[in-house]
Amino acid sequence: MDEAKEKIQKYFDIWTEQLGLRWWDITVHYYRNPSEILDNFISNVDSNTLVPAFVNTYWQYGSAAIYINLPEFVGMEEEHIEKIVVHELCHVLINEMREGKLHHEERVATILQKAFMWVREYARDEGMEAVK
Repeated sequence: MDEAKEKIQKYFDIWTEQLGLRWWDITVHYYRNPSEILDNFISNVDSNTLVPAFVNTYWQYGSAAIYINLPEFVGMEEEHIEKIVVHELCHVLINEMREGKLHHEERVATILQKAFMWVREYARDEGMEAVK
């Protein structure tokens, strides 16, 4: 699990800078204990599914707590780990606009995650040094 944790942290380090979130106070909490995972990571959509991560954002104070279901990341491909990390960081960016249920915020976080990663790939393909 330590290897998965290192990969996750690597992407948090990269993307908090690239998304302009360095001024935020973001803490990452890793869960390994099965009973704590069952208590905290049940999906809001399907009670038979565990989510790999979630975030509580306190935009009024510029802080966020990100919770990681570490066993879900063991053996996961790095590209997928990166997508999850970027998705959770997108919640930090947009949480202030939440109205009602989480559904719209989830969609916007997913769209932004894809857009940010597409822009990075485009910039790499074009040889732009700043994003490598």
